[in-house]
Amino acid sequence: MGAFPTKTRGSRANRPAGLFGGTSCSDTLRRDSRPVPRRRMFVPLDPKGHQGWYGEPYVHAIAAAAGLVAGKPIPDHDGIDWNIAHPGPRGTKRSPKLDLQVKTCSSPETDSQGESWKYRLSVAHYNQLAGPGFDVPRFLAFVITPKNPADYISIGPDAMNLSHVAYWTSFATEALAPQDEDSPKSVGIHVPKKNVLTPKSLLSLIDGDLEGAAE
Repeated sequence: MGAFPTKTRGSRANRPAGLFGGTSCSDTLRRDSRPVPRRRMFVPLDPKGHQGWYGEPYVHAIAAAAGLVAGKPIPDHDGIDWNIAHPGPRGTKRSPKLDLQVKTCSSPETDSQGESWKYRLSVAHYNQLAGPGFDVPRFLAFVITPKNPADYISIGPDAMNLSHVAYWTSFATEALAPQDEDSPKSVGIHVPKKNVLTPKSLLSLIDGDLEGAAE
């Protein structure tokens, strides 16, 4: 091992050590007075993770514009990304709620009639939305995003625009998909293009008015 500097009275080496035996937290110089290089902890999001991270705040912005409150379930264990609620009475209901699962896609396909977006949802995520019996209604929010993250948001002197658009759909009347080993691991779904998710349509969903939400 190399030799250490000789400790002399009054030298820096004789000063009291900081917590846990190290130098003080404010000490950013080596003993030879050279600056300690700062390590950069930069881990970029993968494209899918970045796309999904953008899609969830997109839906949150719609809920905020509608005057609704939104929260993230902790832990995220039940296939729901946003718990949405009206803060107080609305019509004959008191604090009505709904749950949203958010999925994103940058290259969506349309059906043969051009009326719906086609998407494959994992069986596990599909079954977390499908069928009756949920105490709080559940919906899928399908956000179509630009391919280039640089195009997610455009900001001008008068407005900030979020691209592109979100849609909603419900599987409450659909049967659950089988989950045995021999069954497919994903389900092909259709999201109607008329079901644009807006502050108005989100309020209609809160009211339980699915027909109104599709107008």
